[in-house]
Amino acid sequence: MVGLLTLLSFCICTLIHMLQILGDGSFLIQNLHLLVLYLY
Repeated sequence: MVGLLTLLSFCICTLIHMLQILGDGSFLIQNLHLLVLYLY
């Protein structure tokens, strides 16, 4: 469970970092959808 939370927080930080680089909210949303589909 702890490992899953760590992985989730890492993914969120990575997505935020990519958002800061690209400055494109739609790109972040697309990645969140892909991440959810990949995990579940």
